[in-house]
Amino acid sequence: MRVLPILILALVFVMGLCTTMTKPKIKLAIWGPSELASELGSLNMNIGNFGQVPWGKSLIGHVYPADPEDACAPIKKLKKIPEETSPIVIVKRGSCTFVTKVHYAQIQGAKMVIIVDNKEEDSMYFEMIDDNTGLGQKLNIPGVLISKKEGDRIMEYVNEFAKEPEKKPPVSIAARFDWAKSENVIYEAWISSRDKTSYSFLSRFSNYGAQLVAAAEFTPRYIIWYCTHCEADQYSKKVDNCVSGGRYCAPDPDKDGPLKGYDVVLENLRQICLYKESPLDFFNYTRHYHDLCFEDNLKDLEECSGRAMAKAKIDYKDRIKSCVEDSFISKPGQKVDIFLDDNKVLKEEKKYYIDRGLAIWPSVVINDVLYKGSLNEVALFQTLCASFKRSPDVCMGSGGIVDVTTVSGDINHYRGRRQFWKFLGGIIFLLIIFMIAFFLIYRRIVRRAMVAEMTNQINATVSEYFKMTETSGVRA
Repeated sequence: MRVLPILILALVFVMGLCTTMTKPKIKLAIWGPSELASELGSLNMNIGNFGQVPWGKSLIGHVYPADPEDACAPIKKLKKIPEETSPIVIVKRGSCTFVTKVHYAQIQGAKMVIIVDNKEEDSMYFEMIDDNTGLGQKLNIPGVLISKKEGDRIMEYVNEFAKEPEKKPPVSIAARFDWAKSENVIYEAWISSRDKTSYSFLSRFSNYGAQLVAAAEFTPRYIIWYCTHCEADQYSKKVDNCVSGGRYCAPDPDKDGPLKGYDVVLENLRQICLYKESPLDFFNYTRHYHDLCFEDNLKDLEECSGRAMAKAKIDYKDRIKSCVEDSFISKPGQKVDIFLDDNKVLKEEKKYYIDRGLAIWPSVVINDVLYKGSLNEVALFQTLCASFKRSPDVCMGSGGIVDVTTVSGDINHYRGRRQFWKFLGGIIFLLIIFMIAFFLIYRRIVRRAMVAEMTNQINATVSEYFKMTETSGVRA
């Protein structure tokens, strides 16, 4: 099977994140005790790809040990300082997933979890990924990883305080989750059209994304695999699960089922065409695509895509299908053969994918910085708003704080509201023009009346003068 090299290539990519994008730099600052603060100062920390990270904000709290210290089982109630509002729990790495540790700490009221590495290594290059158990989506606090050397020193102080809280000072830490701000916000979502997790996220985020269309530049990006040895044959043969002679491929989405990898590639292409046609329609489509096209035993992905577009009131045949067909580069005088002819749209997407080197999906990149934390629609919206130097209106709540409760309703409501304001703006503009015109005409009429009145007065005065002159002449 020629598909084997493709799967090997995919596995190599997914095993590591070798990307041209940068990661956000976050630091922990030790505030106390003073001797620990002098020794460690500020620490680098690695953010997990789960939980809600409060980007653009800071967190300050005292640190408490977990019992058990690896937090791989429900931990005992924290012995907190009275009136503690932001407890931070420190745990050891190992024996269970990162998500499990953060989950048990969250149950006990932790606002952040510090995980101490159990190996002498550079913790900044380690990817803390979700365990795909579903717990990661339920976490609303961040989990961070720090080095073993620094973490062990903090744990020493934390354990001393836990034993003698009356005699030992607590460890206090401040975490800054800064996010670089920019005049223009550009963000990408890296997805695959047959990845249910990707579209579960997109369907939830669609309302937020629609409202940001005018303020931020969004682009969906698709994972494009390819046959590694097909170039030697000049892409002249049909390849399983591929189009264009093996240039653009995807794994078989249902193994022995009716769908093939090329169905996924063509759906990617349809969605690229749809996004280029209308970003708003793209966001609307993702909701219906998620609801309709991930059912078991789906037989025809193109037919399902057509139904989703019909639900979203998108003209598939005239707008999208023609874009897909025109993107294939057929030989002069010959019909398009999607299994052999190259494709200009997919060629561009594949090049971008290779240049970026991002192979973990779903992922979001904001202004060339890889977003870390759970792909929660509210958290991502807040992070996007925190990325603006000047927040757009949709990001502004009372006092300049993001109020996501104001970002609600479906996309059609958003469209209708935007059209209403455009209509109202047009009416106001016409009223202003009318008032200016009315003022000019009124001023002209008044001026004429004043001139006529003055003329009449002058004529009357002159007539009176002549009468007086004539009377004086007769007397003389």
